Amino acid sequence: MKVAVKVLWISLAWLLGWTLFYLLNLQTAYSADLPGKKVFLDYKCNACHTVKSVGIVKVEIKDEEAEEEEGGEKVEPPDLSNLCSKKDSKIECTADFLDKFIRKQVADDKGGKHKKRFKGTPEERKTLVEWLLTLK
Repeated sequence: MKVAVKVLWISLAWLLGWTLFYLLNLQTAYSADLPGKKVFLDYKCNACHTVKSVGIVKVEIKDEEAEEEEGGEKVEPPDLSNLCSKKDSKIECTADFLDKFIRKQVADDKGGKHKKRFKGTPEERKTLVEWLLTLK
């Protein structure tokens, strides 16, 4: 009887593990194909940021502003893979906040503003923000 219960628990744990794995990969695959990713790349947001969960790596662009100094030290822009799930996030993960943040209208909880103002159209900005909100 005890062996059967152990086998049942192991089977349930295995099934739950694979289900979670599938759902997480489905979320990543879904995020990778959204139009916001194209906006992110078209506006060269990957000159500073990576989104490793959807295969976006930082590219070298001749731009002295890509890493700006803050308090005398260089600031490394964060990977945005889990932007809206980070417990220690410096930002409020809402569409309104992200929209204002990428336009340099609001600061994060430490007083820092986004380094560059997003220069796309309001429609592109909305598309980008909607995609950023999927990065959980």
